[in-house]
Amino acid sequence: MVRRTLRVAAALVVPGIVLWSTASAQDAGVKIIVNPLNPTVSLSKARVSELFLRKATTWDDGQPVMPVEQNDASPLRETFCREVLGMSAAAAQQASARRGDSAVSVASDREVLAYVRLKPGAIGYVSAATPTEGVRSLMIK
Repeated sequence: MVRRTLRVAAALVVPGIVLWSTASAQDAGVKIIVNPLNPTVSLSKARVSELFLRKATTWDDGQPVMPVEQNDASPLRETFCREVLGMSAAAAQQASARRGDSAVSVASDREVLAYVRLKPGAIGYVSAATPTEGVRSLMIK
């Protein structure tokens, strides 16, 4: 399988200043989702990392966190780990395994969506192009 990364260049023009930004479309291709009953609307990357690496096991309201990930064969998992957790998928797996309670792993965006819809404390990630009806997409700050 050949994976191609589309590079997107954008310019922000402010009177007298032009700022350029180059970002990979793949890098920005992940949405973090939670169950619609979860009141959370935004999280920092550091907080997302704590939740997925099981450094934190409850939400602010005391509800248990139930992370769900794409399986090892998913390119999206590697993208999520690198761009959000700041490490490779293998390093993320080792880090959560040391805590003895790793995230549930499923095979597709559809399965992540189904899991998150059914579990009030669930958090997961899907491709940015995936419709997220029935779940809440979080803003990452």
